[in-house]
Amino acid sequence: MTNSRAYIPLHAFRKTDIQSILNIALPLIINRDTERRYDYHHSRRTMLYFLLSMNSTPGNEQLMNLINECNPKIDWLTISKTYADLKQMIEPYQKEYRAEKFGSYWELKRDANRSGPNQARKYISKYRQDGFKPEELKIYWNYDEIRDLNKPDRFNPITDSDTHDALLKSPVDTRENSGEIKFIKSGIENAVFQVPEGKQIIVLDFADERMPGGYFLENARTQEEVCRIYIYIKFFEKILHILGYSL
Repeated sequence: MTNSRAYIPLHAFRKTDIQSILNIALPLIINRDTERRYDYHHSRRTMLYFLLSMNSTPGNEQLMNLINECNPKIDWLTISKTYADLKQMIEPYQKEYRAEKFGSYWELKRDANRSGPNQARKYISKYRQDGFKPEELKIYWNYDEIRDLNKPDRFNPITDSDTHDALLKSPVDTRENSGEIKFIKSGIENAVFQVPEGKQIIVLDFADERMPGGYFLENARTQEEVCRIYIYIKFFEKILHILGYSL
């Protein structure tokens, strides 16, 4: 986490997105139970960071009105102080595993006697030994943001220039692609490795806005099983439509 401002798609945020962010960034009650829920994986800190980025982004009047509509009593000084305090705190999950010395990507550096983490460690060390580059980490808040990636000034120039240029070069309405949705009945730790040669995963759903990786080190296998399937499939269909696929 740095002091730089996150990219904020001012045009894309809806009231439901703002409310979700506020629910995590500003929980109504802070006690031992809620701290574990919101701070165990730095979820609250991350959402506070996005709120501060929204507050400091030029031309944010409409977005700020939406935030104030969701929370008329929002206190930006308290938000800034809370974020600064949380930023100094080592991730509790990392401390539980006594992995403070491993720094970033500690889950892939600390020994784990479970098949899932070991398999992922081998894969990551082969393809992402130095971690992910900034342009590889894409964040989309909703369908509207993805839909508008081909429009000027409505995409992140660091992460989405390649997508924007590709959509301009080959507009969706000129494509005649065919696609097939294939469901793999397997634990997530195995499914992600069952990718045919020359293909790639375009949608990987973890169904948890607070901690997308879940309890990775515990070899958890329940992320997909608890997904709201209908909502997930409808969103997936919209993504494929944007890419020009007919199903």
